[in-house]
Amino acid sequence: MTPVIRLFQPGVDAVRASLRPFLLIQGLAVAFLCGLSRWCFWIPVNAATYSLPVRIQFILFLCAQGAWSLLLITLTGRDSLEPGIA
Repeated sequence: MTPVIRLFQPGVDAVRASLRPFLLIQGLAVAFLCGLSRWCFWIPVNAATYSLPVRIQFILFLCAQGAWSLLLITLTGRDSLEPGIA
């Protein structure tokens, strides 16, 4: 019987431990960008919305809400390390 030679294969825990500082920095950057983009987006949108007549305000708000959701998905979208999590 011949011995089986195993090469070093780090487990999932070892990979997660090595990526933890990077993921923390990436998470903080995403939180900062989301906070900054919230102010940079909603202040001008609210100013524009409230400067319009009442009948148009709701329509503009719906368009702005859709644009914000697309922007938020784009800012926070990243590949996941966990299989099965989108």
